[in-house]
Amino acid sequence: MIEQKPSYQELAKKIKAQSKTEKINSILFDIIQAVGTTTSLEHLYAFIQKALDTIISLSNFYIAIYNEEDKSVSFPYFIDQVDKEMSYIKDFTATHSLTGEVILSGKPLFLHKEELKTRREQKRSIGTYSQIWIGVPLIVQDKVIGVMAVQDYNDPEYFTQKDFEMFIFVSNQIAFAIERKRMMDKLIESEKRFRDMAELLPEAIFETDDKLTITYANSKTLGMLGYSKKDIRNGVNCVDFISTENFKTNTENINISFKDDSIDLEGLKEYVFLRKDGSSFPGIIKTASIYKEDKQTGLRGVIIDISDRKQWEESLKESEYKFRILAETSSIGIILYQAGKVVYCNPAAEKITGYTFDEYVNKSFLEAIAPEYQEMVRKHFTLRQKGLSAPSGYELKLITKQKKERWVYLEGSSIQFHGKPAGLVSWLDITQRKEAEENLRQFRSYLTSIINSMPSILVGIDINHKIILFNKQAEEKTGLSAKDAEGQDLYTALPRLKKHYDKIQTAINEQKVQEHLKTPYKIDNEFFYEDIVIYPLITGKAQGAVIRVDDVTNQVKVESILIQTEKMISVGGLAAGMAHEINNPLAGMMQNAQVVYNRLTKNFSANEEAALAAGTTMDSIKSYIKGRNILDHIEKINQAGIQAANIVANMLSFAKKGGSGKSLQSLSEQVDKTIELAQTDYELKKECDFKNVEIFREYDPALPMVLCEGSKIQQVVFNILKNSAQAFVSDKVNCGGLKITIRLYQSSSMACLEIEDNGPGMDETILNRVFEPFFTTKEQDKGTGLGLSISYFIITEDHSGEMSVKSEFGKGTLFIIKLPVKGLT
Repeated sequence: MIEQKPSYQELAKKIKAQSKTEKINSILFDIIQAVGTTTSLEHLYAFIQKALDTIISLSNFYIAIYNEEDKSVSFPYFIDQVDKEMSYIKDFTATHSLTGEVILSGKPLFLHKEELKTRREQKRSIGTYSQIWIGVPLIVQDKVIGVMAVQDYNDPEYFTQKDFEMFIFVSNQIAFAIERKRMMDKLIESEKRFRDMAELLPEAIFETDDKLTITYANSKTLGMLGYSKKDIRNGVNCVDFISTENFKTNTENINISFKDDSIDLEGLKEYVFLRKDGSSFPGIIKTASIYKEDKQTGLRGVIIDISDRKQWEESLKESEYKFRILAETSSIGIILYQAGKVVYCNPAAEKITGYTFDEYVNKSFLEAIAPEYQEMVRKHFTLRQKGLSAPSGYELKLITKQKKERWVYLEGSSIQFHGKPAGLVSWLDITQRKEAEENLRQFRSYLTSIINSMPSILVGIDINHKIILFNKQAEEKTGLSAKDAEGQDLYTALPRLKKHYDKIQTAINEQKVQEHLKTPYKIDNEFFYEDIVIYPLITGKAQGAVIRVDDVTNQVKVESILIQTEKMISVGGLAAGMAHEINNPLAGMMQNAQVVYNRLTKNFSANEEAALAAGTTMDSIKSYIKGRNILDHIEKINQAGIQAANIVANMLSFAKKGGSGKSLQSLSEQVDKTIELAQTDYELKKECDFKNVEIFREYDPALPMVLCEGSKIQQVVFNILKNSAQAFVSDKVNCGGLKITIRLYQSSSMACLEIEDNGPGMDETILNRVFEPFFTTKEQDKGTGLGLSISYFIITEDHSGEMSVKSEFGKGTLFIIKLPVKGLT
């Protein structure tokens, strides 16, 4: 059978296909070559796109890289006619995007218009809708590392099946090229990181070839050995810088040693190293072999200059010698311990603890420390060992071998001893100082107790009038604590002392005691008095003063009361004498009025004879007297005399001194007498005419007699009535409108007396102090503040009774007095 020759068209087609295949192979070769020539992965991606673009125009192309660790996809390279950016994809699924579908399936995907439309409707694609799409996986060693994809937005027939197969064909080589480039970049980055790190290290780092010739040396190596980079390029061998005194060998021995991976350089070994200029220095070298494909190709090593350490070692030996001399002669105890055990203690430590060197060594460091301090010492040592902050010095108590207590000031530090952590402590014996401090503390405590127990305000100041002492009484009076007062200006803490500045300064300057007695001052409209004495103070070079302030308010008031009492006693005596003197003419007046009455009204013979002698009769006289109401006037004279006699009797009764003893009294009579007395009291009448006061009496007629001192009960009632009147007239005139209700009744075994007024009342502050001695709301010259306090004393102490008060501001006041009835005292 004759073989049919291909037509011209078929031959041309075959030649064209062969030409395209050759071109693809050429492109793949170029891509592989580009791995070594491109400067970065991004440049390689761009080269791949441009290379493929020579076969088929690619206006929409991207490479996606898959990160298997976090299951994400990035788009390091893309060109696109529509989308200006491609989003990073994380936690994708096969139905989430076309790229993800290719990655997870590991199979190429060729989608046309209808298929793309369906996926768009199913939300299985992202980005702008295209007319045709091809995506092929990039696979290396059966693992998908990414996707290479192309698409067109206008022509649904832009790519053919042949194009799809071509992309599949080139994908493996492209994937290999990308992965190789990634590995090369990582290797270059690692190599750069090694070089950069080597340059930063303070040690000399070098590498050699298999002949021990230096192939790399960092800057530290060059500086340490005195070589330049040019010297290294010209060739420097390890033998050139290791002293023959320490490294006696030849090239043959070096090679043998090198094969054994030792060359006597393995491990940390000490040598004398030679510099280029012939000088030497001690150092340590550490090396390791370099292998390539299981073949030893060189050495990598580190050199450490130990010149400083050598000098330090020599200095340390000298220091140890000096330390031992110092430690053995020091009066301070020195102890070195390691792992909790004592390894050294000096003679002073032996003396302090009572333990000999042999007794203390190898025992616990805590052996001599009092149990209550051991945990603290252990904690501080642990903190220092960890490099944390801990007190370097503190006081603690020791228990000696003889079971005696000794106080020491400990200072500790962490050190290295024979290459291991250790502790070094010093003990300064402060037992005598602690005893002195304790004695001083007790003395200060005793002195402070004395100062604080004094009833006086005591304030110590320096030369600048700053407070240095502030006792308890000063705290209570000022409300300022001693801690807050210390260092303050005196006149800030006690402003009222500002007016005594000159006396205080005089006491300091002239060293003479200054005083100002019974100094008045005012707080909330109430006057107080105090004695101020300034004592100069000299302590060494420091000057100042101690100011003593005593409250003498009560003393001043008592003195005032005593003076007033003496006056009142004199007035009382005078009043009693005047009362007796008044009684005589008063009795004569009343007697004569009675005589006149009898002579004008009685039909005595003498009266009738006198009438006849005068030319009239007794009947005519009686008619005249009746017509002129003369008898009424005579009766008024008589009644006035009786009233005056009663007033004098009440005054004499009220002025009687106590001590006459208790007797059964009618409370109603005593109250009525007191009301009459109040109505005639001159001093009270000046402010309040008691006759204008409405008195309401609510007396229980069945109230029994009460065992009491009548004059004292009158005094109590008078004080209450007087206080009601004086409180009322503060905003009224002559007591008009004042109403007082007095009640007398029996409650259980007590006779009760209530005195209630409609006055201004009292607020809670005044109510709580109403029975307090010397407390008064009146002006200074109008009251002593003793009336109600004395009344309270008379009822509660003299009569075993009770006295209380109820009041609200603006709602009047009620005083309640309770006295035992007959037979209960």
